[in-house]
Amino acid sequence: MYFKHKNMHSYIRQLNMYGFSKKRGRDFNYYQHPCFQRKQPELISHIQRRVENKISKVGKNSTVSIEDQIPSQTHLPLLKMNQLLLIEQCANLQMIVDEL
Repeated sequence: MYFKHKNMHSYIRQLNMYGFSKKRGRDFNYYQHPCFQRKQPELISHIQRRVENKISKVGKNSTVSIEDQIPSQTHLPLLKMNQLLLIEQCANLQMIVDEL
């Protein structure tokens, strides 16, 4: 997909605002989010716009995002799903070891 130069910066700003991070591939760069997974549309609802806490100040002109202060609830379902997958993989590996 191609974008006009003036729109690409806005698009990247939106990606960053929703928690996507830039990754470098061998031949190209791409953006990734832990809740944006192929064949897992139920995770998309966990992608939320970042909100900055305007009350809390670190320095004169800087703000601290709420995400820096409170553990992210966005990643909790993904972590639980990964934990279940790891438990299942361990059980499968244990069955293979038992057969040997």
